[in-house]
Amino acid sequence: MEIIQSKRSSLSLVALTFGIVSIFVSIMEFIHVGLEEPLIFFFSTPGDAVFETSWLDHLMKGFVNLLIGAMFIYGYPKIREGTLEGFGFLIGAGILTLGIGMLFITVWIANLIDVSLIGIAEPEVWEEFVFTEGIRLEWFIGIASIYILLVWKNRERYLIV
Repeated sequence: MEIIQSKRSSLSLVALTFGIVSIFVSIMEFIHVGLEEPLIFFFSTPGDAVFETSWLDHLMKGFVNLLIGAMFIYGYPKIREGTLEGFGFLIGAGILTLGIGMLFITVWIANLIDVSLIGIAEPEVWEEFVFTEGIRLEWFIGIASIYILLVWKNRERYLIV
């Protein structure tokens, strides 16, 4: 099995675009750790809520996005060659991207419900609430990766048996 010649360029462009965007998001997470969080080490200890949610949270998000970006980038030349292995990298990274995107959407909805319930008892909570605060780039990457799953669903159009 191999990828049809006419579909290779579009699938490789998809893999390259997703890979670059994922690596960009990961670099932004690492920069956030380096620029905004260095004083956490001086003013908190491991076990403090500030220490755990700030530094480790951004670090792990950066590593996960770096892994996904590396999967897309590694699959790019294999897709250009037309091998089925490249198609597997595209599908695997697409599933991971969709999962991460849905995870962040779920976290945002949970935070919205939390603020709503607290806002019923304390209306001043709504004065500090920013609706767009939890929206992340991973949402849009995850939603866009639905295209990759549609490619998998219609794989007969892309693969030579």
